[in-house]
Amino acid sequence: MIAKNAIGQTSGPTWSFTTEHAPPLIEEILDASIEENTLYVSDTPTLRQGFVDAWTLIAPSPPPEGMSMDVVSGVVTWTSPSLTASPTTITIRGTRAASGLYDEESWALTVIPTQEHHPADKNKDGGIDDFELLDYITIWKKGEVGDFELLDAIDIWKNSTFIGNLASTRAAVAENTQIAAFRILPDQPLAPGTTFSTTLTLDVDESNAPASLIMVETLPLGWTPTNENPSRASFTSSTGELKWLFITGMGFPVEDGVVTYNVTIPETAEAREYLVSGSIKYNDPDETHIEKTPVGDRNVVVGNDPNANTQVTATRGLPNRPQLPGATFSTSLTLEVDENNAPDSLIAVETLPLGWTPTNENPSRASFTSATGELRWLFITGLGFPVEDRTITYDVTILETAEMREYPIYGGIKYKNSDEDNIEKQVIGDANIQVGNPTYILNTNVIGDGMTTKTPDLLQYDEGTTVLLTATPGQGYGFVGWTGDIPAEREQENPLELIMDGDKSVTANFQETGAPATHPADINADARIDINELTAYGAAWKSGANWPNGPVPIDINYFTNAGYQTFGGQPIGVTYADGQHWHDSVYTVPVAATHAVVTLYYQAITKEYVEFLRDNNVTNTAGQDLHDAWASPLGGNKVPPVDMDMVMIDLAGLLGDIDQDGFVGFSDLVALLASWGPCQGPDLCPADLDCNGDIGFGDLLILLAAWS
Repeated sequence: MIAKNAIGQTSGPTWSFTTEHAPPLIEEILDASIEENTLYVSDTPTLRQGFVDAWTLIAPSPPPEGMSMDVVSGVVTWTSPSLTASPTTITIRGTRAASGLYDEESWALTVIPTQEHHPADKNKDGGIDDFELLDYITIWKKGEVGDFELLDAIDIWKNSTFIGNLASTRAAVAENTQIAAFRILPDQPLAPGTTFSTTLTLDVDESNAPASLIMVETLPLGWTPTNENPSRASFTSSTGELKWLFITGMGFPVEDGVVTYNVTIPETAEAREYLVSGSIKYNDPDETHIEKTPVGDRNVVVGNDPNANTQVTATRGLPNRPQLPGATFSTSLTLEVDENNAPDSLIAVETLPLGWTPTNENPSRASFTSATGELRWLFITGLGFPVEDRTITYDVTILETAEMREYPIYGGIKYKNSDEDNIEKQVIGDANIQVGNPTYILNTNVIGDGMTTKTPDLLQYDEGTTVLLTATPGQGYGFVGWTGDIPAEREQENPLELIMDGDKSVTANFQETGAPATHPADINADARIDINELTAYGAAWKSGANWPNGPVPIDINYFTNAGYQTFGGQPIGVTYADGQHWHDSVYTVPVAATHAVVTLYYQAITKEYVEFLRDNNVTNTAGQDLHDAWASPLGGNKVPPVDMDMVMIDLAGLLGDIDQDGFVGFSDLVALLASWGPCQGPDLCPADLDCNGDIGFGDLLILLAAWS
């Protein structure tokens, strides 16, 4: 309700009220909403007391096209509500003719865009209640509605949402739901009239399981299923479709499990091979409708094996990684023929998803029917395409608008055996192609003594993933570079970042570095000198017993990765070759710098190191004692660094020459004034002549002093 405005006479035989304090005559009419272009009929006004003789539509005035009022009942009708008129305030007036008394009531009518209603939503309220769902399941069991329509209805019912909001409600389920089904059938020929058992195993990633799932098995016509466990939802004999419905929270959750059922073959079944097909269907948060084909067995042989004296098999090979919409991939069909029993002619059929296009068939195809996706080859011995061992190859281009999901590719071979029986066999091997973001493989190899690590270390990488490759040389070896799928001029980087944009193979190359021979003090030859070995070496030298000419200096190159790893002293976050005793550091030089002063300091013990020993030594007070001695003015006095050497380097360029034209002048002044204020970064601030991070009067004075 918007606002009530009661107006009338100030006196009368029945009523006496003012406009502010009069008791309302008309009951409150609540605000409402209606879909555009849908017939709107208001509720019949209810009076609190008395009666009215006539009703009048007060607002909107004039009424929009299609809006009218019944002056007797007070009902407002609008035949085609328009979004352009929303929201609309409707005001009606009820009047008593004898006294002239009247009352008015107003409410808001909001016109909303047309909602998409699921067929199960009988009352068109945007949701599906319990009885609407039960009614829909009933007609689904009769085969009158599709499987995905039922799954959508279940989603709407469980989430209490409009069908248009399914995408957002599904987003609560983790992406990339993984479900697989595996079928097992008898592997021996069966006699007509035999009953055999079938097993379907569901493998569900329970952390990403959908809320509902339909499993379909399609039997040859006339074959009868029995003893289903769990109980089937429906069986349609006219199509051979046997269905199960799983709904988490309703007794049949979507989870790992085994479905079993028996099948009775008709007594009149011909002796040949029969196909048992099927699918699992569910809604995925990213890919609304998912349909997957069970893997495993798909054929049942009735009677003596009709292929006993004619052996032909076909195996399909598909890419084992996702393909993007619009991508082209290669497919192979390998025919294996028993040449002693080969048929004279054979037809191979492949059925592609609709809209997918085959090209580059080898040998040439016989036909392609885009309406069905059927691609055919005809082989006739003696006419250039004999029935023999061969591999058929062809490319397939995926539809640009293909959804990100799994698609089946299926087919068969047809021929007559020596008894003139019609033989039809399904192609075995790969049966599904995944449309999605591609993945790539990174192979690493080593030449020399060393190892490589990949971060992250995965079997396959999504397109665009950055992988960090680190090469670690073995003892006595150094890393000399990468070869293989390496970006130009980055062969020496270690670690090396690679962006996965295709399959890559990379080799880390190591070679001997000529690291120094084992030092005499390294008694156990473990590539390191511990304190005991150093003490023994010093004592031996003092005694003059072993090295009368004095001790051998411990070479500064006496570093090996293996030696330092034995006691956990290997460098962290950086890699050095065996024997490397230096580290390269890179510094950014300000644009306006004219020279650089480099000073080498030596410090016997650093603040960070002594504080580390103080904080991490918990066995005694030695760490604290060392810190106190280091900090004492009478002791170490914090061991200030000692200036060992200094060098000045002249840098090219003229101070104040912002535009680098060889002299300081008006154009440099203009550039400085245009950049006035804080710098955005050292490389973006050539006018910061005093290098204080701000362009101001100090820089102006420097420029004027250098004016030429």
